[in-house]
Amino acid sequence: MHNVIVTQTAFVKIVADVYVPNKKSSNLHLIADLNKGVFRKGEKASITVKTGKKAKIAIFNITAEDKVIMLFPNVYERENTVEGSLIFPPKNSMIELEMSPLPGHKRDAEALFVSAVSANSQIDFAKIFKPDHPLTLSEFFKRYSEIADYAEDVIISYEVVNE
Repeated sequence: MHNVIVTQTAFVKIVADVYVPNKKSSNLHLIADLNKGVFRKGEKASITVKTGKKAKIAIFNITAEDKVIMLFPNVYERENTVEGSLIFPPKNSMIELEMSPLPGHKRDAEALFVSAVSANSQIDFAKIFKPDHPLTLSEFFKRYSEIADYAEDVIISYEVVNE
């Protein structure tokens, strides 16, 4: 038997109402996949996105520097309504996703965040998130939280190595 002495110097009581929203999106059956899980410096990435229903798609890169950049839609590919499947970047695109770790790094972990909303939705990804305009993680998720109830999303992690 052990004697346990508990000393109480302060007592904090937290009372909170927790809101668990119901998803407002129809089931879009979003699936996203990257052509590889580990990239060597200079290799090209491509993302395949599939939906079971007509949807508006956005693709974001969560960088090793903890920034989020919208890759699609962008200034070259503005039309982001998809029915069926999409490969990004498309063939003959002005954009390439050439992978590289940060300067001085041997390897970095990053992720792609793919989001879909109903094609009938009033949500315009390009107005909420400016293409090629990096956001901090907190700013990105602050903005995304305003549409999250209406969206389906997928996160795809990958590594970039300097070999």
